Amino acid sequence: MAGIERIHIQSDWGNREIRCKESQDLEPTADGIYRNLFANISMPLEEGEVVHECTKDDAISKYDWKDGIDLLLHTKTGHTLTVQEKLLKKKYHTATFTEQQGDKPGNWYTSVAHYWFVGYAYKYPVISFDRWILIDLPCLKRLDHQQSLNWVIKSNNEPGYKHISFRYIEFGDIPSAAVIARF
Repeated sequence: MAGIERIHIQSDWGNREIRCKESQDLEPTADGIYRNLFANISMPLEEGEVVHECTKDDAISKYDWKDGIDLLLHTKTGHTLTVQEKLLKKKYHTATFTEQQGDKPGNWYTSVAHYWFVGYAYKYPVISFDRWILIDLPCLKRLDHQQSLNWVIKSNNEPGYKHISFRYIEFGDIPSAAVIARF
């Protein structure tokens, strides 16, 4: 089994396809971070990478569209870890989650991923991250219940994204207990 197993759902999303391509360009850089990071915490990943190109009708796609999981990491000791990732070319340093999508709860409530990775490549098409963070998502959700976190909640007014609200938090405002690593 490959150490990094990605899910790419193929669809006709128009201008969103550009964003998918940019994100996919950055995946090898994210893979290197995962390999180094998990090796450094004594959880080395199996060798190899595999990408599942699928449609929403394929069973494996459910990880992504239903559970909020973009990739599976398989450790050499046999554990499977799940990750939702956002690989972006914007100049931010925030972790953003959908709060509401139309009449449905957003991924802040529905993602069952173990980890949430956000990487910003300010100088894209240069393939490197200027800022990134790997968050222990269940820990962040626990901390959200225990204390007041510095969330900003907004509605999205961009064309094609109306009826979607989101929450975001600055990297520096994420409690260190929920941060596996950051750069």
